[in-house]
Amino acid sequence: MITRVKTKHQLNSVLIGTILGGSYLAKNKAGTKAYLLTVQKPAHKDYLIWKRDLISNYFSTQFRYINNGGYPAFQLTTRYEGRLKYLYQDFYLNSGIKVVRQNILNRVTDLSLAIWYMDDGNLSLGRKNGLINRRNIFLNTHSFGFEGNQLIQAWLFKKYGIESNINKDKKSYRLRFNTTNTKKFINIVKPYVARIPCMFYKIDMKYKTEDGLKRTDS
Repeated sequence: MITRVKTKHQLNSVLIGTILGGSYLAKNKAGTKAYLLTVQKPAHKDYLIWKRDLISNYFSTQFRYINNGGYPAFQLTTRYEGRLKYLYQDFYLNSGIKVVRQNILNRVTDLSLAIWYMDDGNLSLGRKNGLINRRNIFLNTHSFGFEGNQLIQAWLFKKYGIESNINKDKKSYRLRFNTTNTKKFINIVKPYVARIPCMFYKIDMKYKTEDGLKRTDS
């Protein structure tokens, strides 16, 4: 289990997965530096601490409790760093809107995917004829729009052989994986996710059906 990155390649894996997820970069007025900000709810505090420790060889960070719009949370931020401006240029348009591009996805590793999933994915209960009967992963890629989801969908299939459907909910578009492809996805990210207790529920394929039977999609 990786506890601290030791190479720039590993560092980029962590940063790319984090930014693809729910975190963001902000640059200074001169555009010469940027900083990373990521927030997690209290139940995921240990996950955020793990992230902090991962990058501690390269960045000075601040970790603190915040009131996040009326909800308690923990926040991790780096200082403004020159090396982060290049990731900002990859991820953000001139308008400051975060996007996904092929050159970003080409640098995603298994570690990146695990962090992306822990940040912005969920393992849901699926239903048939109104009854719970399976587990499905959703990757909440709402901020990337329909074309961005198409790009991610094609990349996942090319790199991992994982198929997905573009699902539209009240927010926007996101990716949904059927049970077969959920298993494939979990097999890739499990070595990382399984070592973080507060995140284990995201790879736990066990569930109880509405008739009281226990099932495991394994």
